Amino acid sequence: MEAPHPSFSEAVHRGKSSHVAAGKHVRPWPCSRRGTSHMKRALMLRFVAIIALLTTTPTLANEEAESPAPIAESGPPLSREEALEQYELRHIGFDEYIAVTLSYSPLAVRSPPSRWTVPYEGKYKKPLEGAAFYQKLGRDDLVAEYQSRSATKLTLKIVGGVVMVGGLVYGIASPGVRTEDCELGPDFSACIDRNFAAGDRKRNMFLVGMGVSLVGVGLLGWGIFYNPHPIASSEARELADGHNKRLRQELGLTDVPAPAPGPRKRPYVIQARLTPVFGPNSGGLLVDGRF
Repeated sequence: MEAPHPSFSEAVHRGKSSHVAAGKHVRPWPCSRRGTSHMKRALMLRFVAIIALLTTTPTLANEEAESPAPIAESGPPLSREEALEQYELRHIGFDEYIAVTLSYSPLAVRSPPSRWTVPYEGKYKKPLEGAAFYQKLGRDDLVAEYQSRSATKLTLKIVGGVVMVGGLVYGIASPGVRTEDCELGPDFSACIDRNFAAGDRKRNMFLVGMGVSLVGVGLLGWGIFYNPHPIASSEARELADGHNKRLRQELGLTDVPAPAPGPRKRPYVIQARLTPVFGPNSGGLLVDGRF
């Protein structure tokens, strides 16, 4: 700490004493000017300290506010029964459907049985149809591809239907083609020729319309039978099996085998159809059933 400076009166008194003692003129010490500069410096330091304090405190508060919240502790682990219940509610399974056509007529063509599968979630068998199956698996790429293929399927059906109807209308209506009623007279032969030419144009337009309509039927059939799923059923089962394994690992059931699938779900609708069959030397009744 710096020693205090003498006052102005003391400096003047010392100057007079030294002048009398030594016989010399001694210049008084300019203490008032130096003391003023020290006061200014002290005030400046205090002002800077106050400014620093005011600017630092909000910054620290902001840093505390912006700091990430502590991670919440995870809940208590599930018991074995609770984990099994969660697995039964969240696992993915498949229901298989088979349609068989029965025919007792010797003239009927035997068709192979139709098979299809429907994925479901949990023991209550919530259907996972369409993009819901891929969303459950977390495969956004397959969801986007399924939506794209579904849009293609819808476009084919719409375009095919429009082309089919347009071709039929064009072929049957034959716009712009009219025939004349020919009367006996000098223009009778020319009228007959014009009617023949109109008939040829109408026939050509009908053929063109039928051709366009057949193209529309083809597009419509393509759209109806177009499969919007980007993967085969076997690959879907493989993805579902991987999902179930990850679910068991997440629930801590890696040492527990997967539950056996329940009985297959059968369609609730049974369809039957009776068709009379007539042959050259016999007749009968054709029974067609679906169950």
